[in-house]
Amino acid sequence: MKILKNLIGGEKMKRVLISSSKGGVGKSTITVNLARELSKRGHKIGILDADIVAPNVPILLGFEERPRLEYKDDMIEPVEKDGIKVVSYWFELDEDIPVLLWGTKRTESILSAFCREVNWGDIDLLLVDCPPTTADELVGLVNMLPHIEGAIIVVQGSTRLSVHDAKLSKYAFDHLNVRVLGVVQNMVSEYFDENIDVEKELGLKVLAKIPLGDLSKISDLADYIEKEVLL
Repeated sequence: MKILKNLIGGEKMKRVLISSSKGGVGKSTITVNLARELSKRGHKIGILDADIVAPNVPILLGFEERPRLEYKDDMIEPVEKDGIKVVSYWFELDEDIPVLLWGTKRTESILSAFCREVNWGDIDLLLVDCPPTTADELVGLVNMLPHIEGAIIVVQGSTRLSVHDAKLSKYAFDHLNVRVLGVVQNMVSEYFDENIDVEKELGLKVLAKIPLGDLSKISDLADYIEKEVLL
């Protein structure tokens, strides 16, 4: 019964995907710091690290040791850090082994358990740190997660290459019937500025502009989540 309830989304929690079509744009950093900001505001937050190949959310949260994921009544119990619940395959690794060498079926099996067999309790919002791809892993993730509120796409400043890749993410979500809430411009600086109108190019609202080396503007993204998703 618990598995069925989690699968159909009978609990109150909302789900938001944090995505990019490739790595290196700071997607996981945005996920973790958004979780911290919302937690400080009194919201109960969970993070699903859906990047099975290169899980790093726990590192960004400050974990040094690897507590194992435990099962209770056939459900995975999340690990907690600073009031934030997290599930990641990083906890199951003895060392940073090349998970990349695994076959698709093995990663799909782990991702399925993370999507369907986790006891998140009474959290308000589940932030899903997506794998940096628009291929099978993302498609499987969307198909396994119930009731997704929407997706946020992270780009690097206003560079042409990053915006090009963001278009791939938007295209994928459009075809997967997932609403794209908007875009976050991360690492905004003269180094990543090619004078591109991100909103015009993507047809999406910029929810926050995060300067390089200064995460204080994550509060703008938290404001949006509070007003449009949580309230």
